Amino acid sequence: MSRFTVIVAGAGLGGLALAQGLRRRGIDVVVYERDSAVDTRRQGYRLHLDAAARRALHRVLPAPLCALFDATAGTPKPRFTVLDSALNERFTRDSAEPAFAVDRLTLRRILLTGIEDRVVFGRAVSGFRTEGDRIVVHCAEGDAAADVLVGADGINSVVRQQYLPHARIVDTGVRQLYGVR
Repeated sequence: MSRFTVIVAGAGLGGLALAQGLRRRGIDVVVYERDSAVDTRRQGYRLHLDAAARRALHRVLPAPLCALFDATAGTPKPRFTVLDSALNERFTRDSAEPAFAVDRLTLRRILLTGIEDRVVFGRAVSGFRTEGDRIVVHCAEGDAAADVLVGADGINSVVRQQYLPHARIVDTGVRQLYGVR
């Protein structure tokens, strides 16, 4: 591992994918996750990923995990329909590229595989400060220093709130519903 260190706040899909990619490139990374375990709370059911997302996962994951991802992903129907609030069809689009349907928790577990020793569950980032060229990350359990801090801690990101306090969350009004029969 390099002497360059990265702390990632958040062990969701983005944080874990980043950690996998950094680890593959020999960069020392630690992920702090506020939840006590990977399956502490459900964070949605299914995701649809396009071909670009699949390629990105294949770039950051080792070959055995790529194969596991491919084996657990389904292929949804290529049609995408948008409805308005009264459930009237606004438009329908057929996708030209293949899409992949994945169970969010299954994907999260795949992304955690092989980096379990670099993910600290039950440790929430509460803020940070800079000291020269280093970032000191604050947690209830104590501080940790790194060269880079990445906020991958969700919509209410503590890192974003401190670093970009003027940035606001905007509701686009878009909702997505899934049905299982």
